[in-house]
Amino acid sequence: MVRIELIETGQFLDFTDAKITYVKQVSDIGDITKLNASYSWSMKFPKTPANAIAMGSLGVNNSTSDFPYTKNYINIYDNGIVIVRKGLLGVKETAEDYKGYVQDGIIDFIKSVSNDNIGEVIDLSELNHVNDVSTIIASFVRNDYRYIIANYNGMPLANSSGITNLAPNALIPSINVIYLFDKIMAHYGWTYTGNLNIGNPWMTYPNATAFDGLGDEVLGLTSLNVQGNNYDITSMRFEQSVPFTNQDITPDFFEYVLGSQQTSFRCLETGNYTIKYNITGTAFVRQGSFGGGTISNFVPAIQVNDVNVSVGVPSSDLTETSFQIALFEGNIINMKVATEDINNLTFVGNANITEVNMSIYQAGVQDINFSIALVKYKVKEFFKEIMIRGALTAFPDIDNKNIHFMSLDDRLDAPAIDFSDKYIKRKKESYLYNTYAKNNLLKHKYDIEGDDYDDGNLIVNNANLESEKTLFQGNTFAPLDEFVTYNGVVNAEYEVTNFKMFEIDIKEDTATGDLIAAYKPLKNRFYFMESEQRADSIRILGVLQVGFPIAKINAVSYKSIVGLKYQKISQLIERTKVHEIELALAPFHIATLDLKKRYYFTQEHAYYLLNNVRYVSGNKSIGEFILISKN
Repeated sequence: MVRIELIETGQFLDFTDAKITYVKQVSDIGDITKLNASYSWSMKFPKTPANAIAMGSLGVNNSTSDFPYTKNYINIYDNGIVIVRKGLLGVKETAEDYKGYVQDGIIDFIKSVSNDNIGEVIDLSELNHVNDVSTIIASFVRNDYRYIIANYNGMPLANSSGITNLAPNALIPSINVIYLFDKIMAHYGWTYTGNLNIGNPWMTYPNATAFDGLGDEVLGLTSLNVQGNNYDITSMRFEQSVPFTNQDITPDFFEYVLGSQQTSFRCLETGNYTIKYNITGTAFVRQGSFGGGTISNFVPAIQVNDVNVSVGVPSSDLTETSFQIALFEGNIINMKVATEDINNLTFVGNANITEVNMSIYQAGVQDINFSIALVKYKVKEFFKEIMIRGALTAFPDIDNKNIHFMSLDDRLDAPAIDFSDKYIKRKKESYLYNTYAKNNLLKHKYDIEGDDYDDGNLIVNNANLESEKTLFQGNTFAPLDEFVTYNGVVNAEYEVTNFKMFEIDIKEDTATGDLIAAYKPLKNRFYFMESEQRADSIRILGVLQVGFPIAKINAVSYKSIVGLKYQKISQLIERTKVHEIELALAPFHIATLDLKKRYYFTQEHAYYLLNNVRYVSGNKSIGEFILISKN
């Protein structure tokens, strides 16, 4: 007798069929790219008052039942033994009966993630940061995100002391794939066991970091109505450092230099900065000892360590001067103003600096937010990417909300169950999977459409198959197939991987004839890599760092994955033999069926992977077994 229990209420549904057909499976060797669940054939439930009440008056006039749209967990009993524990009951339609079906296994997890996008549901706020120099270098030893040294084809800087020097905006952070996978599993309340079999890969932030716009203001200075008479005997002009009476200082970036009479400020954070400044005011000057007097404007200059780095617009009005500069930790910055050096005018006195403003902003940095960057990446696509990369099969434990992962190699080397006493007869032998071709491709995306140099290919030597199929189109890009040379100390030259993140547009300056490169950031470019520590020197915006992570791609391309993870699949799909075997199975055997194991039949003198079992209560069952060849 078959009984079906709604777990939430403990109510047993009225069920008129004496038998049930149920297919137990976790995966299909015939299609490695699909996640499969166990399922029942179509089931009918009579439209009795008890069933209608259990389903929230489903199918009754003016019904507002949401039963078909929610998860409805059930147990299926066959002669008192649970053959399906915590399955999901779906109702397709109501006519004279309720027509439904049951699924269990990985489907519970897949329905949980549904169409969720990673960036919308997974809290990655702990990774938020600004890509300044100190943060980039500090990330070199982080285990959640990391700036891994490679060429991302951003705007280059000249080598410094013969060592490769990289700008922050020419580097891209990567998120640790295992960290992200763990966050996803925890979010949905699932744990996992087994070996993901993917090493320790990293996935790039998908968007290039642009150099556009201003960052936060980190130093804001103002001075009003400063009087002065500081005469420089060498230049015969008024020159004076401006004391800033109003100061807005961000302490992580700048500090006031004690004893400088409010004129000087020390940089605390190496980085790119934009400086904006202006001035108004006048001074009385005259020509020669007895010449007539006139009014002179001031010319402002920004100094770093007492050296002019920018000379601004004369002070007839508050016209603003703006420029970008790389400041290093410890640099001292100040503003000096002087009267104009024209017509041999000599400063007499009465200097009145009416207003001075200087603001310093972070430049060449960007707020990095992985949640925003991953807002279009679906959880189930990422999950599938991991499954393919690890050649994994997922074995769910619904009661404990745990998924046990096994690689293809682990399954083929698993302990065997002797099922000989369940063997009745072999019903059929098949020799091919229609889902496979001679060449079965795992495909990357490429910068140039039509490239395929990093694609994986599962080759099946069967002359009766079609030539080629795409088994899996991944979401990740292949790096460019040429390397870029960097320079170090331990190794004067070494090669790094080339991950294209910018489109470079070369234009000619019509005024000068110079060629100008415009860097257009690219979006939605996911690259996988591994991180290997390198004992050498590199500079980030001039800051020397000894020891850094460098990108390695030896084991992350689909071509490499096929060679490393799918070699043994030839034991299943090369000279394929699929045996349908009739089995004598009681409900207890279905309840305890272990799909993680291999199966052995003395009648066949062979070992198999069990692809699925079709169980019919009270009848013989049919198992689909994939012969494991001895090669």
